[in-house]
Amino acid sequence: MSSDTMVQANMNLNININIDINDIIKSCQQPGRAETVQSVLWTLDSQLQQQRKGHLNILILNLSQAQRCNKAFAESYWFGNFHWTQGFDACTFGVWIFSTGWIDHTHEDGGYINWAFTGGKRSGEGGGYVEWK
Repeated sequence: MSSDTMVQANMNLNININIDINDIIKSCQQPGRAETVQSVLWTLDSQLQQQRKGHLNILILNLSQAQRCNKAFAESYWFGNFHWTQGFDACTFGVWIFSTGWIDHTHEDGGYINWAFTGGKRSGEGGGYVEWK
């Protein structure tokens, strides 16, 4: 990991999902933004599977895009965020854990640099609409 890469995290727990986002971020720090997002997603998913909560979905989304996307989550269980920084490049990501919902990310930049998710079915223009049932 580059010495000028920094990731910080904040969290707000809503139910008993035993996740320490700070530990996850420390273990997932990668030099690239996309690699960090991907690593956080895989680690969170693995922890949910170990806790037998694998039926829950995860969405990691660049918070500047989250403000412009229509979205709704039913039975949202956990929200946290983390901040990735490398040199002059910085981004804050939201992390949602939920059972059902949808997001219309159609007109936003895609890829792991801006979002990642588990479960869900993609549809629409460029696959930007995702629905979790």
